[in-house]
Amino acid sequence: MTGRPPMLPKALLGYVQSKERYVDQTEVLDTIREFGDRSIPLDVIVLDWRTWPEGLWGQKSLDGDRFPDPRLMIEEGSPGKRKEVSITRSG
Repeated sequence: MTGRPPMLPKALLGYVQSKERYVDQTEVLDTIREFGDRSIPLDVIVLDWRTWPEGLWGQKSLDGDRFPDPRLMIEEGSPGKRKEVSITRSG
């Protein structure tokens, strides 16, 4: 417990967009596009919870019906330097 604390990743020192939940992939992509349209820098967008398939509370895989193309979210959301963050919680 002594010594210098590690630095956070540089992306986390920028703007981190997070809200209670994104209902589906369309909402995530619309949010990313809105930031771009307004020329607001966006470094990280957080998909926190309720992204899992219905009935599988806390499961960490994406619901394929609501988030059908995760690669598209990453590609569109990561031009240059944006990072994707998934939230996990223990027990």
